[in-house]
Amino acid sequence: SAFCKDVKPESIGELAAINALYRPGPMDSGAHNDYVKIKFGKKEPEYDFGTEEISQDTYSLLIYQEQVMNVCVQLGGFTPTVADDIRKAMGKKIPEKLKSYQEKFVAGAVERGCPEHEAYKIWNKLVAFAGYGFNKSHAVAYAMIGYQSQWLKTHYPLEFFTVSLQWAKDDEIAKRISEINKLIS
Repeated sequence: SAFCKDVKPESIGELAAINALYRPGPMDSGAHNDYVKIKFGKKEPEYDFGTEEISQDTYSLLIYQEQVMNVCVQLGGFTPTVADDIRKAMGKKIPEKLKSYQEKFVAGAVERGCPEHEAYKIWNKLVAFAGYGFNKSHAVAYAMIGYQSQWLKTHYPLEFFTVSLQWAKDDEIAKRISEINKLIS
């Protein structure tokens, strides 16, 4: 994709970030474009209070569910178990649960030196993010499979497409044959 070309990934971690960012939610918010701009120095990273260590690898952007949980633990003062409950409530958009967690998060963040208005801003960002957040382990697994598949397709195309056609569903065969024709023409 054009996004992958823009990122110019240099590691499995960056391929995983591409998987997490190339989805409707992050794209709607422009996070995928921010990732590229920050990576190449066209924009400065904007770390929220207490999140630099958590979001350093993703250029200040929170793109994984695990990052949301870490912010809840490190800034909000929740246990990892409660942070996982918060992640689930955010993903399922359970407003009554989120409201009770919000007050505790803000109180915990203020206790750790975060200004109250910024604690609310961070919480709102977490809630908005959770609607499209991706699990990092899935993103990494997809990145690994994608990388390995592309490597095999490039270095062993005959074997790759032989297996690919053997496992393809009937409605996928025409697309695969079209891809083969592009490679050999």
